[in-house]
Amino acid sequence: MSAPSSLLQSTGGTNPDAKLQHRSTRRLTIFLMALVGAACLAAAVFAGALLWRSLLTSDGTSTPTPTRVSTPTEAAAGASATKLPPAPADDGPAEGGLTDPELRSQVWSTILSFYANVRGCADVLSSGIRVNQQPDAAGSWEEIWDVSACGEPAALKIQFTVAPDGGIFYDITE
Repeated sequence: MSAPSSLLQSTGGTNPDAKLQHRSTRRLTIFLMALVGAACLAAAVFAGALLWRSLLTSDGTSTPTPTRVSTPTEAAAGASATKLPPAPADDGPAEGGLTDPELRSQVWSTILSFYANVRGCADVLSSGIRVNQQPDAAGSWEEIWDVSACGEPAALKIQFTVAPDGGIFYDITE
């Protein structure tokens, strides 16, 4: 391969050092172009992953909400799954189930938000919480929350799943 004529003229002939410098510059240019291309590809993959994640969580169902809470104890898991008396109005969710008060309050807030924003109903009362499926080996369990929304009774199935970091996700279905 011959060097460009401008290189030959500036070096006064065929200088091996000039050819080596030209090859080094070419290699550096190719390396930088490859690096920029890899960075663009990484950015596109990252943006695609974010878009894919947003599409997966925008189907109208509740988004799992990670919460750091303790896993149900053996004593709580063996507790009776009988229906408790209705909670007084404005006192939040009824007692029962295996959740602690903080997680129960978060789930209740999600239920109130769903009925207010999707169903247009602000009159939601909790009448009972019962364990439908005891915790499995991973600590996940299912509860049924009985509610009355604008006078219509509903039984909401709530699946609690223990996350690897110790938090708990929940998914609510009617």
